[in-house]
Amino acid sequence: MAYKDVSELLPYLVRQRESPVALRRKLGTGNMYSTVDDLFQLEQAIQQSRLLKPATTAALFNATDGSYRGGLYNYRHFVSSHGVESGYESGLALSRDGKSGVILLSNRHTTLSLSKQARKLYRQLNL
Repeated sequence: MAYKDVSELLPYLVRQRESPVALRRKLGTGNMYSTVDDLFQLEQAIQQSRLLKPATTAALFNATDGSYRGGLYNYRHFVSSHGVESGYESGLALSRDGKSGVILLSNRHTTLSLSKQARKLYRQLNL
């Protein structure tokens, strides 16, 4: 359940309902529900060529300039992703080999970008 941030003291007071348009969207076009562990395992399997052929994976992740490919922003030492939909937000920063990373998930809007926070934590942890 997603929530609106109406008060710092009561952040989970008001539930955010999905609009009729959001409910009619096709699943699998960038919108999914996941746990942190399942999301990590999925991203790891993609990066380690366990879901796609190695040549396909290499084509998706052949950039290091922050460009967007394969659903991720590709940087020199890590990849990053960000998503916001219907009160939910995700941010991740994972090593290019998929062995380590930071994944943040939230069920309410905040003023912080979870993507920026994940990248910051990734760099601080020196993963």
